[in-house]
Amino acid sequence: MANIQIIAERIRARHIDFITRIIASERHPQSLEAAVALLASRFVTNRFEDRYTDPMGDATGLWLRITGNDDEGVSRARFDRELHAMIRTNPLMALLSLLYADAEDAIDWYVWLDGEAIEREAIPLANALSALGYKPTREERQALGGLYTRERAPQTGNC
Repeated sequence: MANIQIIAERIRARHIDFITRIIASERHPQSLEAAVALLASRFVTNRFEDRYTDPMGDATGLWLRITGNDDEGVSRARFDRELHAMIRTNPLMALLSLLYADAEDAIDWYVWLDGEAIEREAIPLANALSALGYKPTREERQALGGLYTRERAPQTGNC
């Protein structure tokens, strides 16, 4: 079986690269509103269902990375300034970046081992990225299809 941790890292890196280019772009994709709506639905659903034990996790770090503010030692004050500046100048892109960071943060490598977690976390993000024009790799499509779930993983040992 493939190493799911390495696969998860590759998927996350592709997502971050894609969303970073969207956020840095001067032009909004036509489907920006649809992507924001899909991510907002996921966020609100999880909040109402109390699925969060750590409300920010590494979402702040992901947001800093995708908005080009990923300096070592970024202060909370600078983070707040950058975020509020983005909200004032481009509120829809600010919302996309925040919702994306929260969604990506929820997908750790072990999500790919659990079909329900894939359905709850990975598929909504994949749908939002797809609305923006993201094309998943074969490996990512297989992971989204549950190839690496415990239920489908090849069993070893004597039968």
